[in-house]
Formats: sequence, C-alpha cells, structure tokens
Amino acid sequence: MQLTGEVGLNSRNVIVVNLDGGDVLFEQDADEQVEVASLTKIMTVYLAAEAVESGKIKLEDEITITAEMIKVDPEFVKAGLYVGQKITFEDLMYLTLLPSNADAAQALAVTVGGSIKDFIATMNETAWNWKMESTHFSNVVGYDMADEDGYILADGEKNYSTARDVANMVKHAIENPTFEKVFGTREYTTEAGAKLESTTQTTSKRFGLDTEMITGVKTGFTGAAGRCLASTAEFESKNDLGKSGLKPRLIAVTLGAETSDGHVRDTVNMYDYFADNYSYRLASEAILTETKPLMAYIGFENASVETVNIYELGDSTYYFLNNNAETKTQFIAGENITLVEEAEVPVYRYNFDGNFGFNFAKTIPASERVGTVKYTADEKILNEIDVTLGQDVTIYNYPMIFGTIVTSAAAIALAIGLFVKFKILGHRQQPKPRW
Repeated sequence: MQLTGEVGLNSRNVIVVNLDGGDVLFEQDADEQVEVASLTKIMTVYLAAEAVESGKIKLEDEITITAEMIKVDPEFVKAGLYVGQKITFEDLMYLTLLPSNADAAQALAVTVGGSIKDFIATMNETAWNWKMESTHFSNVVGYDMADEDGYILADGEKNYSTARDVANMVKHAIENPTFEKVFGTREYTTEAGAKLESTTQTTSKRFGLDTEMITGVKTGFTGAAGRCLASTAEFESKNDLGKSGLKPRLIAVTLGAETSDGHVRDTVNMYDYFADNYSYRLASEAILTETKPLMAYIGFENASVETVNIYELGDSTYYFLNNNAETKTQFIAGENITLVEEAEVPVYRYNFDGNFGFNFAKTIPASERVGTVKYTADEKILNEIDVTLGQDVTIYNYPMIFGTIVTSAAAIALAIGLFVKFKILGHRQQPKPRW
C-alpha cells in the first residue's frame, strides 16, 4: 500500500495495526531501534494499573512523596511534587499519562516496585514476556539514556524500542481496564482541583486537528526521539462495502516526527485514510447473497446420498480490506477427492478406499475433511479453512450384501428341499395298518 504517497508522512518510523486480528495494515521502518521518549510511560502506567487490578494498591490510596521520587532532570515536565506531599495513586497515574509528568512517573515506580531500579527490571521482564524483543528500558520516564538507577545520564544506558514493539505494548496494555480508562481520558481533575489535559488534545486544539476518532493516546518528545505518538482509534468506515456495520479498531504508532504537530497530523491522516478506503468485507464475492456461497458438489457411489453440497465455511468472517482489493475464494480438494467436472460450481468424486472389513457398510462422518477453502485479497492469503462434509454419508458394500443374499437364498432353498425330501420319505415309510 502506497500510503506514504497518499498521506505524506512526517514521521520516520510508523506502523498501523488492526486491533481485531493483529494484521499490520501499514509499516515504515517499523523495526528500527530508536528512542521513544515518553512512550516509555505506557509501560510505567500499565504496571501501576496491574498493581491496582491485583489488589496490591487502591486508586484512592494516598502516597507520600519522597526525595527519590522527585529526582528529575529540570528539562523534563514535572507536576511540581514535593517531599512529604500526599497525593492519591490515581492522581499520579493521570499526571503521568496526560501531561506526562516525570516526577509522577517515578512516584508510581517507587510505590509499586520499591525502587526505580527494581521497577525498571519489571518493565523489561514484562516487555520480554510480550515478545518486545527489540526494546530495552533504562528508566521509567523516557530519558534517551540513564544511569543504573534510572536517572538521566548523558553517557548512560540507552532507552529504546521500535514502532512495532510499541504497538504490541499498547495492544497488551489496554487489556487492563484501569490502564485503558486512563489511556482514553482527555481531561481529568485531581483531588486538589488541578485540571489536566492530554498532550494530544492540547496539540490538536492548537493546530485545529480533528482527533475525535482517537480512543487512547500517549505522546513523547526528546531531541533524539523527535515527536512520538502511540494511539488507538475506533471509527465508522465511510464506505461500508461489506455492509458489516463493524467499526474498525486500529493502533497507530508514529516515531521521529520533526515538526511540532507532525506526530498528531500523521496519526489523524492515517486514520482518515483507512476510514475512507477500508471496510470490513467478506472474502467471498457473494457477500450480498442471503445464502452461503456454494463451493462444490461431491458425489458418492453406492451411498445413502448421491451428492453432498460443500458450502463456504468462512462466509461470516469479515476482513478489514481495501475497498478496491480483488478478493478470491478458492476450494482446494483434499487427497481423497477427484475433480470430475470443472464448472462455476465444480463437481468432485469422493474416492473411497473400499475397506469395509467384514461390514455391510461404512459411514463417512460429517467431520471428514474433504478440502480447504482459501481466501485471498490482492493475492495475499487472508485465511485457509478446512472443509468437512457437513453430513454423515453411508457407503454400502453391495457385493458383500448381494453375496450374502445369494448365499442365504441358496441355504434357504437347500433347507426347504431337505425338508420336503424327508417329509416325503417319512410318508412312504409309514407301516400299513392291519385290518
């Protein structure tokens, strides 16, 4: 897909993923390891949300701020927390994700992990469990480099990830309902009455960008990372070609934008592109028919039925496709199926191996695999599904049945003949009465 030419991206590293199914819709240098700035805080807040979900801590619990929590480089955004201050755990989560306050992020880390260093170890362990193999966290804030305790250091340990790994992180993180709620909040008021606004909403207002479709978001910026953004979106397709009524849910990650609005503008433009040009469609061309598309006929000899109709099994499976994509549904016969007649609905013959054993009949179960239905869009395989008969078919052993009938008839005839013979003989040998 030539999205770059149609949208004009400002970001260096980009990926768009379908949240329902996980297929990648577009990518640009998505595996390059780069700085991701405050997108790091997605993992920070996720682990805080996990502590809430596990019962380790409550949202309303008051946290007492310590010196370790507020040791933050002066160039980074801070909430202005001070030693001895009491603040709810919930407020710290929103302060971390919405205005991206570094001191709030470190307060979460110390509260949950005991120390920033131990918390970072859990971040990397979680990333590894999520198969974010190109990611390493050296701090909880998003510094490009940090010392072994997670504080900013010019020649320290690098903090990096990839667009693909960040998308994977978002996918996993929003499975936590507490995180998803914070991630999807645009405005929040703290216990102290401070009004918070997400950085994306601030940027979209400033540049007049419509971000209504965005359902969750986190931004980031450092000189090395550029402007970064990770988000989720849900929208209605402008042209619902498949008449599915389904709303696409996507994840978009943009890294390394050079302009102050580039990361948001790229994200909005990409979501608009997919809303305009994509929709959920059935792979079959017969998507508007009321009945299932008939794939093939399979004939049987000496059986309880002459023909079994094979229908497309995936006609209720929708795929998020370009409205101009050429789709194709193909039935591929199994090993025990032979093509008899090529037609719009081809005719096949079931090849029975003839092994009846000592039985008069053998039933081929409905679970018997007879082939595969393959779905493609623009020659890209979407899915391959095994096809079964759909009903039991009984094949009769007519030679054995006929032989048994003949043998039985001969035996009956012999028995009758013997009976008659002995009856006659017995009659002849009866003694004559004496008068």
